[in-house]
Amino acid sequence: MWAAALRRLPLFSTLSEERLRLITRAASMKTFDSQAVVVTQGTQTGLLYVLLSGRAVVYRTNEQGREVILRYLPQGAHFGEMSLVDGLPHSASVRASQRCEVLMLREADFARCLSTEPMFCTEVMKALSAQLHRAFGNVGVLALMDTRGRVAQALVELSEEVAGQRCIRHRDCRSEMGKRVGASRE
Repeated sequence: MWAAALRRLPLFSTLSEERLRLITRAASMKTFDSQAVVVTQGTQTGLLYVLLSGRAVVYRTNEQGREVILRYLPQGAHFGEMSLVDGLPHSASVRASQRCEVLMLREADFARCLSTEPMFCTEVMKALSAQLHRAFGNVGVLALMDTRGRVAQALVELSEEVAGQRCIRHRDCRSEMGKRVGASRE
């Protein structure tokens, strides 16, 4: 049922038909309403999550409840693989920014894919490497740019190319932009 949707995603595109069928039978689906928390920082769920529809936001909070947005997840994104690989609790929370359908794959099924599908391992490593590159880039932006520069960088990241021009389709409110760039709303 979800095999066609998964086949289009880079992480699952290299799996054998048999492995993909096993995954789709073993996986479960859950719908999250807008603003519902999918994963909570500091917990261990033992699941890989795949965003089949909707959008979500990855964020961290401190003891005082202050929040910083790390990343926006579009449809087709996956998360939770870091905790499955290293066995540590989730390093961030994930919240639906609009109604989402999320496919969830148990740790044992993820581990079977890693051990039997070499190209799946490669795709997981690529995804983890991309996260690390993004984190290094974010550290550089936060450390080396003033607030104005961080806002400008965030606007560029939110934009996409449409008919030769940069366009922002999903606008953040000021408080969300502040959380994204590590500054107050003002």
